[in-house]
Amino acid sequence: DGSTALYDAMVFSLLQLQGVPGKRALIVLSDGKDSGSRYTLDDVVHVARETGASIYLVLLSSSTPARLNALATESGGRVWDLRDTKQLDSIYATIARELRSQYRLTFQTAARDRNQFRRVVVRTELPEVKVRTSSGFFPR
Repeated sequence: DGSTALYDAMVFSLLQLQGVPGKRALIVLSDGKDSGSRYTLDDVVHVARETGASIYLVLLSSSTPARLNALATESGGRVWDLRDTKQLDSIYATIARELRSQYRLTFQTAARDRNQFRRVVVRTELPEVKVRTSSGFFPR
């Protein structure tokens, strides 16, 4: 009907990843505009945190809305502003390379409240290494 329920689609897609073992990622090709969603961007952030999925956004736009950039960054993903469809092969190859080169770090926590999001910062002493990670986790 002319509206784009982008946030609804993202929440639905992220929910499909719940319980899937291994690395979870959502790749979205969109203009980044939402009109008509029942869910909000905050809902997308919450579900992304719960599923532990990285969100990669390829936007058909000349400028990325700051909140979408924050969503991708917080989930450990990235954003691309697509200026020419000829860039798609390179962008998807970069995403595939990043997903293949990721590590999973696990640790035990004394946190008991499963509904409280815990912030995490990962640092390295190697200056040539760039660390990109989700901003935290829900205790399991």
